[in-house]
This record gives sequence, structure tokens and C-alpha cells, in this order.
Amino acid sequence: DKASRESADNALSVAVTSRLSPTTDLHFAATAYDHREQVTSPGVAPGIGPGIPANRSDNDFSRVALNVFVRSELTSRIDAAFGLGYQDETGDSTGQIAFSPDFVLPTGYSLSRDDMSAYAELAFGADSGFDLVAGVRTDETNAAGRQTTGKLTVGHSFASDRIRVRLGWGNAFKLPSLFALADPLVGNPDLRPELVTSWELGVDLQAPDNTLRWQITAFWQRFEDLIDFDFDTFTTLNRSRVNTDGIELGGEYQPTERLSLVTHLTYTDIDVLDSAATLRQRPELRGGIGLYWTIAAALTAHVGWQYIGERFDSSIPTGELALPSYSRLDFALNWEIADSIRLNFAIDNATDANYEEAIGFPAIGRRTRISVQKTFGEGRR
Repeated sequence: DKASRESADNALSVAVTSRLSPTTDLHFAATAYDHREQVTSPGVAPGIGPGIPANRSDNDFSRVALNVFVRSELTSRIDAAFGLGYQDETGDSTGQIAFSPDFVLPTGYSLSRDDMSAYAELAFGADSGFDLVAGVRTDETNAAGRQTTGKLTVGHSFASDRIRVRLGWGNAFKLPSLFALADPLVGNPDLRPELVTSWELGVDLQAPDNTLRWQITAFWQRFEDLIDFDFDTFTTLNRSRVNTDGIELGGEYQPTERLSLVTHLTYTDIDVLDSAATLRQRPELRGGIGLYWTIAAALTAHVGWQYIGERFDSSIPTGELALPSYSRLDFALNWEIADSIRLNFAIDNATDANYEEAIGFPAIGRRTRISVQKTFGEGRR
């Protein structure tokens, strides 16, 4: 028998903006998403790790989100926004696990949860070059109770705004997915929300002629109950404490209005405290270079090269392995045929690079894509 997966996705979104006054706008957005899939697996024979019995499942996940907020220019130096949000998620699954021809265990779950949120943000800029952005958000969930998070960024610009120094703090939380909670093979109903507190210190540099811009950012992140998959126990669990530190470099060189070169590089050091575990699929080094060319007013091209460093992964047949680094080259061409019609042509992995994003899953080779996009109403460009 062969493994198979069939899925269908449907998404609908609506966004409306209304001008309440010359300085105040009311925004409303609604989205609906539905994902259905049928998965059949003949199982995985034991290898370095324990095997997986044959199984199948029919899964349905849906999400509805509503968001309404007001953005206002209180003064020439102060902008404010505040709003309310609502999100409802539902997951249903039915299936079976065949431990043997004579022992077939039915499986299934039905979960739902909602989240009501309120948030506010204030942005301030002074003539002296000082700026500040502060925000606070409260989420009331039936899965994790009340969670209050916030962010604060302060900065200062000098040397005719060519140099800006910034310091930022923030915290956030993430609920475990319904799949991570209830999947009969790897789910864990005792998962706790993931919490993170982060700091970043950055410098933005700009050349006098505005052709060259650089960003250098050092970051520190402290996770509590980070949600991860554990190969030894073959289940999803919480890592009690994880530290992530690193540095990001970004730059843009624009010698003309039609041509720009963008580059980025990120180094990340991850330390799982109180455990010898190594997080999967987290490379220490990643980066890329992109060239953007406006050939004509309605015709643009992009060539992008990206590099992903060595990273840890695991599978039942092989156990724990280090996947080698890889790089790939992509090309895209966008042609605006009319005011509301856009033709997109792309070549993914143009050099046909051979690599694996995960153990046992070779990347798709060279692929050509053509699409046509039609925009209706005032949202068109």
C-alpha cells in the first residue's frame, strides 16, 4: 500500500475601511478558512525509532476571525489605534489505527475554542528625533484563560536621520494547535500555551544619497513551555525553558529608481535548558540576496538566491541526523496587463538544486508556474 493525502482549502476575506473624520479611520476585516483532508498511511516499519501502525483519518479544520479597529492621528506627533477581535477555531477528525489485522482502533476528536481580544497601540515622534511605540493586548480564551501581552520600542534618530538606534521589548503567547492537542498518534492534551519574552537592540544606517541602507539587530528571546515534537517519546510536548539569541543583518542598495539589491543574513544560537534535546529544523545560519528590476512601468522582475544552513532532524528509519546546508535560485516576472489584471511567471529552484527540507522528503526540482490575477474594486493597483 502507498501513503496518500488529499486536501481542499477554501478561504474568504472581506476588508472595509470607512473615513470617520479627516484624521480617523474605521477598519473592519472578516476572514473564513476551511481545510479538509483525507490521509491514508500504510504505517512505518521500525527502524532506529519505533514504528507507526497503519492508519487513516478524515480531518476538517475551520477558522472564523473578525477584527474591528479605529486608527486616529491625535496630533501631528501622536497616532493611536485600538480595537476588538474575535476568533473561533473548530477541528473534527475521524479515523482508525490498525495495530494488527485483528485489532483496529477507531479514533476521532472534536475540539473547538474561541478567543476574544482587545488591544491598543500608541506611536509618538518628537522633533528631537526621539520616537516611541507602545502596545498592549488582552486575550480571553476558553482554552488558556486571560493572557495579557505588550510591546515597547524606543528609538532615537540623529545625523540628519541617517542613523537610528532602537531598543525593543515584547512578550507574546501561542496556543498549541488542535492537531498537537488531539492527534491520536502524536497529540498531547496536556500541552500548555507557549510564552516568550524578547528584547532587541538595533541600528539603522542610511547613506547621505539614500542609495544604501543597512540594519543590524541583536535579539534575545526567552521561551517558557515551547511547543516541540520529541522523537524519543514520539509525542508533542512543552520544553520548559529555551533561550534563543542571535543577530540579523539586512541591507538594500538602490542605485536607480528601477533597480535594487536586497540582502539579509541571520545567525541564531538556540539553547534548550534542563534538557539535552536539540530543536529540529532550526538552522544556525540562513540568508539570501534578491535583485529587483523594474523593466517598465508595468513589468517587474525578481531574482532571488537563498541559503539555509545545516540543521538537525529525525525520522524513524534514520534516527537523528544533521541535514546538510543548501541553496536555491528563484526567478519571477510580473506583468500588469491592465489596471486590474496581472500576469505572473515564475521559475522555482531554477538551478534544479538537489536537497531535502526534511529527512526523506526531497525538494521539488525545477518548477515553472504561470498565474493570472484579477482584482476587483478599489483595491486594485
